[in-house]
Amino acid sequence: MTGAPRRRGFTLIELLVVIAIIVVLMAILFPVFSKVREKARQTKCRSSLHQLAVALKQYRTDHGKYPGLPYYDVVAGRYMGGFSTLFPDYIDSTDLLICPEDQIALSLKGQVKQIVYSSYNGRPTDPAGGNWALAEVYFNHNGYDYSGAPGSAITSTGIDNLGLDEASYRAVVMQELSSKGLRWRAAPRLKNASAPDNTIISHCVHHRRSARGQTENEMDFVVRLGGDVGPVKHVHMESDPDGAGPKIAPWISQTQ
Repeated sequence: MTGAPRRRGFTLIELLVVIAIIVVLMAILFPVFSKVREKARQTKCRSSLHQLAVALKQYRTDHGKYPGLPYYDVVAGRYMGGFSTLFPDYIDSTDLLICPEDQIALSLKGQVKQIVYSSYNGRPTDPAGGNWALAEVYFNHNGYDYSGAPGSAITSTGIDNLGLDEASYRAVVMQELSSKGLRWRAAPRLKNASAPDNTIISHCVHHRRSARGQTENEMDFVVRLGGDVGPVKHVHMESDPDGAGPKIAPWISQTQ
């Protein structure tokens, strides 16, 4: 009577071969999964920007104007103005204010929600050191400081305005608009309650390829007042190309 056949286990060589195959498959699939996750974060960012644009429109309907410039209120301990104004009446979660690639938000998650921080308002001065004042404003309220011919860089803060008062600044902007056959209603600034839908509200800097070592054709997402969100080459979104103050976009990109 013969005994039951003995089970044969894996040999060391077979086990090493299996491990090697798994390692190769992981090496092949990891970049794919990484790109899928990156695409998902981009989709979330674009969706948030679109929803913020819709909320801004509703704010305009209710108040007859758009929110003012964003700033950090030291006394209140939170951000005011800009997109932060929309919470909680027009958006029910601060998650919409945060880009999933924003390293500040990732490292200080609880705090940024408490202070109603938004990735799309601007760049804080020194969050790690407790200085949340905006060093650069992305939110387009006062509009774009006139600084030369169409296509030249223009400021997003409106604080500089070439030292002009509002009336003088408006006159200079009108010169630029008139050269294109446009009227004041076409001025791409949220201080203009009738701003056209192609007005760039803000842009997201957190998906730039240069952050991952790829500087060629780096892109920013821009969101326009009509809700459209799309990539624009960062060359058109220079922070401060002429040293005259924070920048957001060339004038020409607003009106074409």
